[in-house]
Amino acid sequence: MRDIVIDPGGRRHLVQIQQQSSTQTATGAEVTSWTTIRSTWASIVTAGAKQPTEAYQQGQFAALVTHIINVRWTGMPEIVGGMRVVFGSHVYLIQTVDNTDLRNISVKLMCLEINGAQ
Repeated sequence: MRDIVIDPGGRRHLVQIQQQSSTQTATGAEVTSWTTIRSTWASIVTAGAKQPTEAYQQGQFAALVTHIINVRWTGMPEIVGGMRVVFGSHVYLIQTVDNTDLRNISVKLMCLEINGAQ
């Protein structure tokens, strides 16, 4: 069996992977917040700058991927669509997660950058 070598130099951005949670106040109002579940090194690559379509602007969901973020696979906590990645002032909503070649080595996060969200 061949050893697999991953170049760690490509993962040079320290990012936080966050999960949304909701709680209720004493008055019953729902409050949502984001909790960091993992800090890790990542590579961030621009996948393309696409303008939202007219259907997207009218509230119909259309999956857009603007960035691909690559992190090391750990299995726990599991990373799933709907979570987000924060790098400095940049916030990326995870659309899909690809366990590259199902080898449990590297995970590609297909993301949509959200401008101005924190």
